[in-house]
Amino acid sequence: MLNEQQILNNYNDLMKNIESFIINDNRKGQLIQLYETLKDRIMLMPASAYQQYHNSFAGGYCDHILMLLRCTEQVLFLWNKITDKPIIDLNATDEIKNELMFVALTCELGKVGTMEDEYFLPNESEWHRKNQGKMFVINPKLEYMSIPDRSLFLLQQNNIQISHNEFLGIKLSEGLYDENNRSYFVQFEEDKKLKTNIPYIISQAREMAIRLEFEKYINSKDTTKNNVVTKQIFNKKQESANIPVTNATKLFDELFKK
Repeated sequence: MLNEQQILNNYNDLMKNIESFIINDNRKGQLIQLYETLKDRIMLMPASAYQQYHNSFAGGYCDHILMLLRCTEQVLFLWNKITDKPIIDLNATDEIKNELMFVALTCELGKVGTMEDEYFLPNESEWHRKNQGKMFVINPKLEYMSIPDRSLFLLQQNNIQISHNEFLGIKLSEGLYDENNRSYFVQFEEDKKLKTNIPYIISQAREMAIRLEFEKYINSKDTTKNNVVTKQIFNKKQESANIPVTNATKLFDELFKK
């Protein structure tokens, strides 16, 4: 569970990474504008619906993306270490490096939902929260899309242009966990194999980040307290708090300003 200051710090750190890794001023401004428009939601949203998956708590998304950025750098470092020539030089300002980090920043943006409606909603079923660790449900108002597809949709909806490599990196970010990606990763003809390593690096970094967050959850001595606090915060009845559960700003006040 993150406290108020940690949540604010994570959001600010994420914005600093956007400033650092996106070199195109126009695109940088557009992405910052998107984040600022949905600030309350992005700052508070979880990274997943299930506690035992990863970061299913207030502020979990920003915390996860920061972890993904760190894992991306480490996976890239390993790739570079075992090759004669660096695949991507993180110490240089080059286009491929910025494409890679842009993908890490945006490949899970679809978890925001739409510009109008959030993706995660509090799970009102106490049985599912208690017995399955399912703290959130997917908003039934939303049209079904995979997270990568929704990420791509949000980017184009906000006129944020992406390169060919970035498109593939975002689309294939879930690796072979998404069966639809098999035709991209499993090719035996040379001319049909992926010509960029970005999807490989991102999918490996993403699985690393998720596993590390799971390990952190398992090893936490405060798990029981997290369950109780999350339940209290996200499942209070509207009539008792008189606050819509979708209002992120008021949820934030309810969460931390008692």
